[in-house]
This record gives sequence, structure tokens and C-alpha cells, in this order.
Amino acid sequence: QPVDSYWRWETELTCKDSSQKLIAWSNVSKDFPVSGWHCWLIGEDFTDLRNTQQQFSQPDQLLTTILTGIHHAIAVTDGRGRFVYVNQHYGQLYGYTAPELLQKSIALVIPPAQHQTELRHYFRFLSNSQQETLSGRSNISPRDGPECQVQWVAQRVEMGGTYVVWTVTREVPAG
Repeated sequence: QPVDSYWRWETELTCKDSSQKLIAWSNVSKDFPVSGWHCWLIGEDFTDLRNTQQQFSQPDQLLTTILTGIHHAIAVTDGRGRFVYVNQHYGQLYGYTAPELLQKSIALVIPPAQHQTELRHYFRFLSNSQQETLSGRSNISPRDGPECQVQWVAQRVEMGGTYVVWTVTREVPAG
């Protein structure tokens, strides 16, 4: 691949304490030049994301059938606000397919004018050890449709030493 393009090269590194870290490297030097450097990379630790995804890679068949068959939109996000599970209904509600949302930031489904506020609420909820459930209503702007209002319930759950957020969402009928 050309040196001046974006790319994602994953490497596994062994730390001083013998733990393993998964690092994804991206070349952004064309857009953010550094004087004296022809090329440089940014490395991002994806270890927690990969571990969370692996916990969902072999889900119980009954649970998968239930989550797929439910007519509510269901999503699971990790500690960085990235989707690790999305059912078909969640994707459709926001105008995406479920695979399009996996590994993407929740910011993708938040209207731009609400990004800062909603992301602050998300991370505050994720780190609040005293509040495990949160609910509310929000206006959303699906990618391929008119704005609508949704009602949602979010549950913070510990999995393997880290927290994920399960969110169940449904569209509020107009009227």
C-alpha cells in the first residue's frame, strides 16, 4: 500500500510484564505532516475491544435467537463507546445494517449537534459505580429517514474486568 495512504496494520506486542497488547497502526502523516519526518504512524491499543468481541464471538444459540427475534433495537457498546453487538432492528432504526455499526463509535448514531452532550453522558454513566441503569427519550436522525423520537434503557454490566453497556431502544410512535 502506498506510504501516504490511511491503513490499519495490526500487531501484537509483548509488554514488559509479559501481557499481550493488540495495536492497530494508522498512517496519517499525509494529513498531519511533521517537519523532518517523511512518514509517521499512530498506534491505538485495541486489546480491550478484541477481548470484548471474543466474549461475544461464540454466544449461546438460544440467546442469539432471542436477541435476533426481539422487535426492539438492541446494542452492546464497550468502554470506548464502540459497538460490539448490534441486532438487525437497531441497525434499521438508525438507517444502517448491523455489520456497518460493529466496531464503530456510538457517535455515528448521535446527531452532530448532540455529540458532546450525549458522549459526556455515556462516559459518565459508564464510570458511575452507583448507577447501573439509565433510561430516557432522545430525538434521533436516521441516516436514511426523518427525525424520530426513541425511548431507551441502558444497563451497565461488568464483563471480564471491564464494563459494557447494553441498550434496548424502541421508536416512540408519532402522535
